Amino acid sequence: MRCGDLEVKRVEEARIDVPFALLTGEAGANTGSAPRSFQLVFQSWILRRQDVVILIDPCAGNGRDRPVMPHFHQLETPYLDRLRATGISPGQVDIIFCTHLLCDHCGWNTRRQYGRWVPTFPNARFLLVRREVERWGIGREDHAVIDYNLGVFEDSVQPILDAGLADLVEAGQCGAKGSRPPARG
Repeated sequence: MRCGDLEVKRVEEARIDVPFALLTGEAGANTGSAPRSFQLVFQSWILRRQDVVILIDPCAGNGRDRPVMPHFHQLETPYLDRLRATGISPGQVDIIFCTHLLCDHCGWNTRRQYGRWVPTFPNARFLLVRREVERWGIGREDHAVIDYNLGVFEDSVQPILDAGLADLVEAGQCGAKGSRPPARG
């Protein structure tokens, strides 16, 4: 899709069927011919303007321990192949923006390599909402462990912070003050 000189693409990671009964609490309700479920689609958005590539919410990622979230536990999808099918490789992404730091929005920030989590997009700057980093960071005295997000900060966010690739932004801020996409060359 194009909007002026802005190109918009999406990269699908996975789809899951969700029964309507999960939302209504009416297990086994007779719905006649009406659908009994709907699909949730987990996807990233790519914005490309001239030579700047922005990827929004890099999904859940492969090979992660998420036992409380069975749809994401040890997930294996061809996400990076699907990204490349859009004509963009991980090395071409300039900016990653994680709208929030739940497991299905920041997983592909990193990938497992030689037993370590390393940045999937090595040339990108990662825009992370400061409030989210402070909320999920494990070094805080008042850090509350939430079972559905267990391990996410450690495998998908901390390696980005450690690599010096993150710019912390305030909620509603477009980018870090003075930050620019990395120069190509």
